[in-house]
Amino acid sequence: MVRDARRSGVPGAALALAAALLMSGCGAGGSTATTNAGSSGTPSAGVTAAPTASGSQPASPSPAGSSLPTLPPGDPGTDAPGTDDPNATPSQTDDHGSAPARTAVPAQAMLDAATVASMTGSQWSTGAAPKDSCTAPLPRTSVAHRSVALSGGSAGGILETVATYRDAAAAVAAVRDLERRLAACHDSDASDPRIGEASVQATVTSPDGTTTLVTAIAAEGVVAVLSGKGPVTAADLWSSLTDLALGNTCAAAADGCH
Repeated sequence: MVRDARRSGVPGAALALAAALLMSGCGAGGSTATTNAGSSGTPSAGVTAAPTASGSQPASPSPAGSSLPTLPPGDPGTDAPGTDDPNATPSQTDDHGSAPARTAVPAQAMLDAATVASMTGSQWSTGAAPKDSCTAPLPRTSVAHRSVALSGGSAGGILETVATYRDAAAAVAAVRDLERRLAACHDSDASDPRIGEASVQATVTSPDGTTTLVTAIAAEGVVAVLSGKGPVTAADLWSSLTDLALGNTCAAAADGCH
């Protein structure tokens, strides 16, 4: 409100100038500058553009030719050494199983008399392997196989056959075939001891009442078949022999022991 010039004693021209300045200031106070769509976009002198967000600054442009990171902090990405691409096929990340099957089974893949003697505490010797039968089954359709018969006198007897196959799937199929054959044998009971990639175990009783324990295991394209008679088939001892036979099969595997 402009004071009455008569009471203040202020000259009229000065009061008029003061009134003009006061009215100008009232119109500008608290307003926000906006840019019209048709303007050049250059703000007038003394006018500050409104911030883009409360307390934030406009984002700085990325340098020319650079890209923003796409991995979370600490992720080395699939190109870093020692990392595998989760979208790659097994052959791209692991060469295991790529070698052809062995055409001969080495002696190192077999149980031997000295090893069995050390486990049983009795003398063992090597003999000729019998023909294929329910009590001495041989795996079929193998690339190569090798058999050994071990005799421990009163401690019993063991027949082992180790066979190689073109791949792991063929070895598993051979164990499944043995399972069907054992189930068809006279007075046999088959079960899966869950060893290796596939396994079967059965007790076969011959017409004369003699029992034979048969265990077949597939691992890395190799099949091992153990047939045992007598005290050597006692649960703990037979389990140890089976584990040893399974470990030995790597010597006959396409990629060897690793």
